[in-house]
Amino acid sequence: MHLVIRHALGVATLVSAVTIVHATVAAPAAAAQAPPPNTCELVDAAQMLQLTGRKDRFGTGPQVQDPSEIPQYTSGCHFLGIAVLLDTPFPPERFARARRATETGGLLKVQSISGVGDEAYYERDPRPGNFRAVGLVFRSGTTRVTIAENTPADSIETVKKWLLAIAKTAAPKVK
Repeated sequence: MHLVIRHALGVATLVSAVTIVHATVAAPAAAAQAPPPNTCELVDAAQMLQLTGRKDRFGTGPQVQDPSEIPQYTSGCHFLGIAVLLDTPFPPERFARARRATETGGLLKVQSISGVGDEAYYERDPRPGNFRAVGLVFRSGTTRVTIAENTPADSIETVKKWLLAIAKTAAPKVK
């Protein structure tokens, strides 16, 4: 499965079998900022294989998202149908605005969690259907990380556990 991220009107959209809309608040202009790091460096492929019970059928490992498909200051990685997005700079005030936009946008339900980064929450698509988007979003310093998966509605709680384990492994690597 190839994941594509499109950006329009300040909203990044992860497109797969189902769409997860992730609100992004416009970034302030940054002078000569270095490109974001390789998000795949946050991914522990062995852990993801063990958690999901899936196979890397093509033996490709985690794949870096094509930079032309994602917004500036964002980098992405996908593996086993799970997407990892890294947005920087993303200070606390911007993180709070983006979370409020997600909560009030009407598409995703938000649930606070602790134990990952400086602040974190789950987001999921509560609409009925076969496959639903679920994600875990956390902030460490001035970096926002989103880990997202499209899953059958009856697997959301299991996937939330995977996302939390993946996030706890990734968080110490975020600079």
